Amino acid sequence: MPELLDFEAPGNFSYALRRRSYDRQIILMLSDQRYLHWAFNALLNLEELGLHHHLLIGSSASVCSDYMLGLPHVARGCGTSSFLRRSASNEVNRSLDRWKIHDEHPYHLWWQRWRYIERAVALGYAVLSIDTDISLRHDPFPVLRGPLRHHKLVVSVESEQAARVNRFRFPVINAGFVYCQGRAGGAAHWAVAEVVRRIEALLYSSPPAFCFKREEPGQPLQFCLVALTSCSRTPP
Repeated sequence: MPELLDFEAPGNFSYALRRRSYDRQIILMLSDQRYLHWAFNALLNLEELGLHHHLLIGSSASVCSDYMLGLPHVARGCGTSSFLRRSASNEVNRSLDRWKIHDEHPYHLWWQRWRYIERAVALGYAVLSIDTDISLRHDPFPVLRGPLRHHKLVVSVESEQAARVNRFRFPVINAGFVYCQGRAGGAAHWAVAEVVRRIEALLYSSPPAFCFKREEPGQPLQFCLVALTSCSRTPP
């Protein structure tokens, strides 16, 4: 798959999945220019384990070009996405401005992770999404498809810090390890699709108000985020 694709264009993502998947499984990774060296390291890690069915979502065309030229014999698949990018629509432009999210912010790739996990599952694929700073010591699929096969959605804990310590203006939806092997239309697929829906709903809304309160003198400030999107439907 040497050609560069925008995965939002009709048919491009399904084409990439057909070209890069194995046994209806795909490994997704994300990278921008700053951390491209991590992507190279993750790629070599996967290749060492015999896992060749990988696909990188790059933050720009130059990232994909450098990625595929950097390790041309193993970097076989990369594409970009206009999903929730500034060029997507005027509504997206206004929303990004309201939230003060700049073009190089990692939110964009984090949003795209969930977008394409959901789309891959909808197309009948099982998806492993990993951050490029993860080091796999063994092939995870014998465990994911063996003892853990009854778990349709496996998500890592990204941070053990309290929300008031590890907080961002826009709610963080980063997760370094996600595996979804649920059927299209099933509960796991619904959960992932709901993440995408809430991301878009929250982005298009006004930034929520923050409140600061101190329960007792001498106690640390407590932060709370007012206004989150509600669930519009129940899981299947």
